[in-house]
Parts: sequence; C-alpha cells; structure tokens
Amino acid sequence: AWAMKVHGAGAMAILVLIGMLLSAHVRFAWRARRNRGNGSLFLGTFGILTITGYGLYYAGGESLRAWTSWIHLAVG
Repeated sequence: AWAMKVHGAGAMAILVLIGMLLSAHVRFAWRARRNRGNGSLFLGTFGILTITGYGLYYAGGESLRAWTSWIHLAVG
C-alpha cells in the first residue's frame, strides 16, 4: 500500500515538472524545430500514463479497469 502512495506522489510531482517544461522549454524547442520526434514521444508517453492513471483511479467497470491497467503497465 505504501508503494502506491509513493507512486501517486511521484506522479503528481512529475505532472508539475512536465507543466513547467511545457511553459518554456517545450515551446521554445518546438518553435526552433529541435527534437520534435523525441519530445513528441516523451509527451505522448506521459500523456498516456496520465490518462490511464486517472482511469485506474476512477474507472467504473472491471473490464475498463483491466484494459486501463494493462495499457498503463505496458507503457510505463
């Protein structure tokens, strides 16, 4: 149970850090046309993890929860 609490706290910290990166670093690099492939992969991966993490916390049905869990584990 404590590992899930640490995981959740770490996820919140990462979301804050990604938000900070989006506001300056990502915007500058995207306009400069630098590292778009890597940046897109990074943001896409964390986007999927964010959505599936939210789904795991709030998913209603067991079938949806099973799929969400599988995707979350496979990506992250």
